[in-house]
Amino acid sequence: MLIALDLDGTLLRDDKTVSDRCRRAIADATAVGHTVVLVTARHWLGGRVIATAAGVGGLLVCSNGAIVYDLAAQSVREQVNLDTEIARAFVKQVRADIPGVGVAWETAEGGYRDAIFHSLSDPTPTPYGKVVQLREDIEDDHPITKLLVGHATLQCHELIERLPVDRHEVHVWNSGGWFAEITSTQVSKANALATLAGELGLTADDVIAIGDQPVDIPMLQWAGRGIAMANAHPDVLAAVHEPTASNEEDGVAIVLEALTG
Repeated sequence: MLIALDLDGTLLRDDKTVSDRCRRAIADATAVGHTVVLVTARHWLGGRVIATAAGVGGLLVCSNGAIVYDLAAQSVREQVNLDTEIARAFVKQVRADIPGVGVAWETAEGGYRDAIFHSLSDPTPTPYGKVVQLREDIEDDHPITKLLVGHATLQCHELIERLPVDRHEVHVWNSGGWFAEITSTQVSKANALATLAGELGLTADDVIAIGDQPVDIPMLQWAGRGIAMANAHPDVLAAVHEPTASNEEDGVAIVLEALTG
């Protein structure tokens, strides 16, 4: 069985730690032959730190599926880029349509943000090692895997409603943060997970996926068993019919313990 776990709001508690119970449940599931993979909106630089804390090896699906990172080789195995010209046109349109918007973008190597996005971001240092540099405009030095768009007064769902997605070939995601995330139309957690399952000789019926945010819905609906956290976004709870306990109540561990007896 392939077990796909979202991170924030799912495996991670609200303080961004992995509980001892969840860590033991992952170890027990792996010991009996299940494959556990973390599937996250986070950049691999942050995701691999959490994978180590959770005791998960193998492959890490990150950036909403835009990057697959090999934890053993410590290298990016696959990436799906957002076309640079599409990204530039999208950013130009967003800045024209929504005054005060801040923009950031990720590459396989790290990330960049403009001055507005930087001013809106949490200044507290994190242990996740993501390289972030200030830059106002997209350059050609590194392919883009994901754009991030935020605003000081617009909530994420309000911002998403105003983004010019009808004029540009992009997917817009809500991962639960204060910003919207934009990727290539080829990118989703579901697509990355389906590819990984195929490489393992598995079908959707052999996959369990657990998540909590709208970005997880395609993955949860594709998997043979899609499970929503009790703390999940209302859209997730409406789309997925099997629940588990909240992230604070070790909902992931409850699912895994049932598999291992």
